Amino acid sequence: MNTSGRIPAASFPKMLLAMGLLALAVAAGCGGGSSPIVAPPGGETAWAGASEAETVAPAEINPALAAPRLIAPPNGATGVSRSPTLQWTAVEGATFYRLQVALDLGFRQLVFGRPVEGTQFRLEALPTGTELRWRVAAGNSQGCGPWSEVWRFTTEGQPLPAPILLQPENGVTNVSRTPTLRWHPVPGATHYVVQVAKTDGFREFLVIREVAETQVTLPLLPPGTTIWWRVRAFKVGAVSPWSLPWRFTTEGHPLAAPTLLAPPNGATGVARRPVLRWAPVANAKHYRVQVARDSAFGLVAVGIVVPGTEVQLPLLPPGTKFWWRVRAGWETIEGPWSEVWNFTTEGIALGRPVLSEPPKGAVGVSRSPTLRWHPVERAAGYWVQVARNDGFTVEVIARRVTTTSLALSGLPAGTKFWWRVRAYAEGGEGPWSEAWNFTTRAE
Repeated sequence: MNTSGRIPAASFPKMLLAMGLLALAVAAGCGGGSSPIVAPPGGETAWAGASEAETVAPAEINPALAAPRLIAPPNGATGVSRSPTLQWTAVEGATFYRLQVALDLGFRQLVFGRPVEGTQFRLEALPTGTELRWRVAAGNSQGCGPWSEVWRFTTEGQPLPAPILLQPENGVTNVSRTPTLRWHPVPGATHYVVQVAKTDGFREFLVIREVAETQVTLPLLPPGTTIWWRVRAFKVGAVSPWSLPWRFTTEGHPLAAPTLLAPPNGATGVARRPVLRWAPVANAKHYRVQVARDSAFGLVAVGIVVPGTEVQLPLLPPGTKFWWRVRAGWETIEGPWSEVWNFTTEGIALGRPVLSEPPKGAVGVSRSPTLRWHPVERAAGYWVQVARNDGFTVEVIARRVTTTSLALSGLPAGTKFWWRVRAYAEGGEGPWSEAWNFTTRAE
């Protein structure tokens, strides 16, 4: 086991070290066993939501641990050794520290990231003339504390210059959907990484490829779409900045909004397992369908992706109004939503239960009360919620019953509770009853 606090250059895979994109994630908590997350991979990742190495953060912050204070190298230092020793202050209760060194401020392009022992750590063979960011978090068996401030330093030596892009020219339109990207060679560079993305923020990648040449032909891109691309040069021990990002727009028409066909907008008495239909969209490979209980689609009842231009929905509740919309998709690209249409299913909707006891606002109620309500026609059963607040978010009791009563037991003394009931049947649920409250007797 290496206990020197150093990472020999030979221990890094050559390509990953040169790319500066090796991240080690923690599988258990923030300091358990580790497994490598590498991005971008050698070769190509196309249409799979590829992204750069993501920052690995603990699921929960351990409030018992403070953030370390960074010591050296000083913030903003230049001409720093390519094998620097990073130092920070000790944190009481820490058994290890999580160190991250990255090429970017967002810590998505990690050069180094893993738990380490002690309050200093030496890295080796960092890229020359490169500005790096670093931060540290204290950790123990309960998790990691907050990150330290982010400091930066620049290593000694001259970096590789950024590549200069050639073709397609910046801003050009009607470009082939399988274009060849070209750029000027960078003296001394052994390979390049090309990123192709949906936006100029380069967070949603379409293609990431590593090549030795100064050109790359892309796989089939979506039609009528603006694409962003950039290139970075590498050699052993050195990495260039990214080129200036360029954009181009592919030939063809972008995905249009589908035209809805059936059921007609505003239709009533619609079957409870309706078939939704819409007109096809040129170049679409799939369609995303949403059916909701509200026009803002905050209460989505059905969300599905289908290859064709119709879909049969599962059994919906009777006498209920629904809103629906569709959008066309091509791989990871999706077009605009269609108009929003609505329909109402056949039958009579389940009614709202009427509560009966304990009376609304009752005090001195038994700690083992029985809740009762009036039956709802066609109900197969009822959902009952009991909570400590009228928003039903604090210590909620949720039960499903087939009768019109629910016996509770062991409630705390002198405590106010709110309760409500809703009916359910095959295919759906009715609305919630009015919320009533009662207070248990003090003992």
